[in-house]
Formats: sequence, structure tokens, C-alpha cells
Amino acid sequence: MKISRKKRCKKSISIYKHLFNIKPPYKVLVDRSLTSDALDNKIYLKEQIPILLNDKSYLYSTRCVLNGLQQKNQQNLVSSAIRRYRMHKCNHDDTHITPNDCILSTIGNGNSEGFIVATNDQRLIIKLRQRGVPVIRLVKNVLVLDKPSRYILSQKTHVDRLKLLNEVKQQSMEIKVKKRKKKEPNPLSCLKKKKKTVSKIKKVSSDGGGKRRRFKKIKLNTEDSFKSTM
Repeated sequence: MKISRKKRCKKSISIYKHLFNIKPPYKVLVDRSLTSDALDNKIYLKEQIPILLNDKSYLYSTRCVLNGLQQKNQQNLVSSAIRRYRMHKCNHDDTHITPNDCILSTIGNGNSEGFIVATNDQRLIIKLRQRGVPVIRLVKNVLVLDKPSRYILSQKTHVDRLKLLNEVKQQSMEIKVKKRKKKEPNPLSCLKKKKKTVSKIKKVSSDGGGKRRRFKKIKLNTEDSFKSTM
């Protein structure tokens, strides 16, 4: 597969994932037309479809598709190839319904099963694209995943806008909550203040009394003291 084709397929499948929740392992509903064209061109669908979608894929068909082959007396390689696919219960056992109507009924309006339809029937492709169903076709011996229609792309832009608006609303709500929320006090300010202890030093005299008495020293003249004694 060429790089450009692989990129286009990856981009398309990402859009389908975003809008219709189609995720791997992919469920591919294959009809008679694509099975027949693949056999004519020697393309092994069970091998090539997972390569195209770049992930694990399971191939499905319905009893109505097999019954349509029996009515056309096509009991050949096409019917044997379809029998190798997984059979999806379509609940049309007792009613006469065409294979295309069976596929459209299986898909429904919302494609809740998350099917990708592989077909080369142009009438069926038009109806599937109107419902936004991803379609795999065989073009010039190459499997191709159709680009999403303009309707699907318009839905994508609408969904993106809604998501963007929701994100903006959530951000504005968060800002308002932050503004209204009271600030918590500083944990350090909540601590009790410690009382300062001042050590008082008492001066105690040697005799145990009050204040210490001081005495002045008087110098005596030795000569005068000697005369006085005479």
C-alpha cells in the first residue's frame, strides 16, 4: 500500500472512530459483489482488509446473502468463500428479503454494531453513505476505504464545536470556583505563640541580709599617729 493511500485511510478511519465509535477489532460486513470481485482478482480479503485498516478485523456476512446466492444458482466459489466468514444473526429467517435490504436492516439508522461494509454495489453504497457508514470498495484491483461524505464532515465540525464550547464552559466554571473559594490560613500562623521566660537573678549578700554595705578606706599619717601616742 502506498504511503499517501495509507494516510488517507488512517485519517478517514479516525473520523469514523470520532463520530460513530467504530473501534478495533473492526467488524466488516462483506456482501456478494465484493466477494466475487475479490475472487476474480485473486485478492484474499481476510488478509488484505486488516492491512487496509491497519488493525485486527473480522469478516461477517448474513444468511440472507447466502440465500440470495442460492436463488441465483451461484453455488460456487463465492458461496463457499462467504461461508468462511462469521455469520451475523439478522433475524430474517422466515421472511423473504433481498441481501441489500438485509445489510441495511442490520446496520440500522445508528450503526450501533459499529460495522464497516465491504461492497461494490453502487446502489447499496449510496444508501450506506447517506447513513454515514464506512464503505470498503475494490477499485482497479485495490481495496479502498471511501472518504467520509460532506454530511459526515459537517457533523464532525459540529461535534468539534460542541466539544470546544463545553471545554470553554468547564474552564470558566473552574475559574469561578477558584475565585469563590476562601483561602486557607497559613499553618504557621495557627501555631500557639511561645512565652518568653526571663530569668531573674537575685543578688544575695554574704551575710544573708539585704543590700551589701560598702566601707571607705582611710589612710592615716604615721608621724601624726606616733605623736599622739607620746
